[in-house]
Amino acid sequence: MKNYLEIALNHQQRLLPLVIIAVFLITSKIGFVNSKYVVLFGITFKILLFLFALFVPGFFFLKLIKKDYFDNNTAFLLAAPTSITLFSVIFIVLQIFKSPPLWYFMFNIGVTILIISLAYKSKITKEILYIDNTLKYGFILIVIGAVMATSYIAVNTDNPTQEVNTWTIPANRGFRHLPSDNGLQYDTAMVFANYRQPWSWGPNDWTMGDRPPLLGVVNATIALSLATPAALLFNLKPIVYPFWYYEIIGIVLNLLFILPLTFLAKKVFNNEKAIYFVPLAVLLNGFIFLNIYFTWPKLLATYFALLSMAFLFSRRISVINIFITGWLWALAALSHGGAILSLPVLLVFYSIYLLRKIKLTLYLKYLMIFMTALVIFQSPWTTYKKMHPAIDTVKLYYFYIPTEFWPQESLSFASKNTMTAMMTFLQAYPLEKQLSVRWENLKQVITQNAISDTINAVMSGNWKTYHDGLYLTEFHYPITAIGEVQILLSIAILVSYLLIYILKRQRLSLPFNMKLMGLAIAFVLMSYLFNILIKWLPSHNHEMPYLELIIAIAIFAGISFSVKYIMMFSLGMIGIRFGYYLIYSSIQHNYHIVDFFNVVVIISVILVIYLANQFCQQDKRE
Repeated sequence: MKNYLEIALNHQQRLLPLVIIAVFLITSKIGFVNSKYVVLFGITFKILLFLFALFVPGFFFLKLIKKDYFDNNTAFLLAAPTSITLFSVIFIVLQIFKSPPLWYFMFNIGVTILIISLAYKSKITKEILYIDNTLKYGFILIVIGAVMATSYIAVNTDNPTQEVNTWTIPANRGFRHLPSDNGLQYDTAMVFANYRQPWSWGPNDWTMGDRPPLLGVVNATIALSLATPAALLFNLKPIVYPFWYYEIIGIVLNLLFILPLTFLAKKVFNNEKAIYFVPLAVLLNGFIFLNIYFTWPKLLATYFALLSMAFLFSRRISVINIFITGWLWALAALSHGGAILSLPVLLVFYSIYLLRKIKLTLYLKYLMIFMTALVIFQSPWTTYKKMHPAIDTVKLYYFYIPTEFWPQESLSFASKNTMTAMMTFLQAYPLEKQLSVRWENLKQVITQNAISDTINAVMSGNWKTYHDGLYLTEFHYPITAIGEVQILLSIAILVSYLLIYILKRQRLSLPFNMKLMGLAIAFVLMSYLFNILIKWLPSHNHEMPYLELIIAIAIFAGISFSVKYIMMFSLGMIGIRFGYYLIYSSIQHNYHIVDFFNVVVIISVILVIYLANQFCQQDKRE
């Protein structure tokens, strides 16, 4: 006891603020039954508890099975997908036997305790703390970002657990009302949790099979494992699961992409400011922030895709590494089907990368391993859809072939009609006519981004007009979402470096890896071009794959952060855009600007800026 007191006295300056906060929370709970401080504490606690379940079992599992192969950084990067896969396997087995909730509770808690116990016996429990600073920062940014997004949804509520009870509240929180896509996985979770038949909106409309189920599986696992005591003991139905919990889980999962992003930022950028402020710039992007709290799992899919890139390009080529890459892409596809849209062009880049290092025969072997992993981990969902043929549809083909060629079925495109519709389509639209339509789509994407409007607004000072129309344009057009200011600044910086090189005729010491930068930009441009040209309908930003968008935002923000004073201007513009989004989305709904939870968002932004600076200073000292 004496030792603990000595430690406390030695660290009193650090502990005192924590004691004050603890006393403040306790007294606020006593004084006010519905204290918003307590609500905020509850939000933070739930976020941390879920992150514990995501990272701790997976990290220790990897270290236990192959400690020497998975160093601490790699194990931490792969911890969340490992935990998700591990608990999903348990979930699938228990679903097959239609097990009661108590079994989910016992197996999931039991496996977690077993893994931690084995890690403790193997004396590896402390290793989770010894990871790279960029990963620590990324994890902290996930926590604070989750508090920001949940607080944003909680604005104008006293008890969000009760009041945020339907998909419409997050969907309508911004400037425009969004569709119900953010609630579809909640319905999927309730299907699994209560052993119901798959949901469907009708014979000619969307079904459960049109949206991959991973977010629903995660929520169903939590709903069953943490059911009420009556449900656990007596198997009472239906399982009740607050939508607010689903919202928090979705927000945390949609923020996981920050972890591989920070890892990759360190590979691409050579200065600390860019490494730590690039993930922050992505978080504060208005379109990305919307996609975090609007819990369709597009950013979750991006997380797995981005993680596969971080993993493969930082490891030696081997059978197990290629298999892990295929596994991560399977999880991406199980999160959101849009992830697959990034794979064709990325596979070309993977292939070029591999063929430079290995022979063709070995490359084909690795390609088969990749595809095998992709198929294996997709197979449970494929099997489920085959068992329920009513939801085994191909509705999303309407993006690529006009709906008029689908026989008399509105949006319900049964697989048996696919070939008939495609042949009819090809006869009506020969190649020349197709190219004409698709070329017009490409021109529309380029011309309607209206980058000149940004220049006029910034130079004339007419920022209000620009910001008033910003929300709609960034929802539809990639260049606006990426950030026109950052693109223009980046072009100016790159041209300046080129001119210096031409004039001095000597190699420059650039603040970024030009080779990786060029590859990233080439991938983004090629993939956007590919996806725009293969689509029949005009390409809108929210319908495009998000991997390219995240990479583009990070690259152009990072370049604009490579020059000290330019960075201040660029970061300031990002802050203004986010501040506008925060304030005017509240004004539009007649919410008070200084609502408690709005203030939490603002304080969180200030906190992450402070932390980014602290990590920069720490890296410089080291």
